[in-house]
Amino acid sequence: MNWFKMDPWFVPRYYIRDLWHPRSPLSSTPLVHQAFFCPLYPVSEVRKFESRMPEYESMLWPLQMMTRFVDVGNVVRSVVGWGKGGVQGKRMLIIAGEKDVLMGVDLMRKMAAEYRKAAMKGWVALVGETETTARAIPGDEDGVGFEVVMGSGHHLQNDLYWEDCAEKVLAFVEQL
Repeated sequence: MNWFKMDPWFVPRYYIRDLWHPRSPLSSTPLVHQAFFCPLYPVSEVRKFESRMPEYESMLWPLQMMTRFVDVGNVVRSVVGWGKGGVQGKRMLIIAGEKDVLMGVDLMRKMAAEYRKAAMKGWVALVGETETTARAIPGDEDGVGFEVVMGSGHHLQNDLYWEDCAEKVLAFVEQL
């Protein structure tokens, strides 16, 4: 829904002007800039980014974003290191861009909360406690980190503040 808030002309452009072209949602430099980057990101750099974008891309991936496509419990179970004498540090990291108009900070915070809940359930099952009597995971409250890269848009790794994002990822990796 955030895409439609960001671009209210999406549907008419897609059906009328672009005749269902899969690149319609990103058919101009201003649209790419608005969707993926912070407002301060140089337009000349957006154009360079666009040159690496495919001309045709399946519309299936954005349509799939309208429904849940990840089972957070499965993801948490696939992460190693939970419960080995207690989690020492974070096992997962969720990073949000402050200026991300597609997956805003509030949405990413909710996602982190879902992973925390799934992680806590996994810990409870591992040590045989009930959710009502579960203690905090030793060494960490939940094993799931949440960080916000100030000023950054959706494409954290390509935006102006990519180094701030990289530092957060490096700190996470170093504590594993």
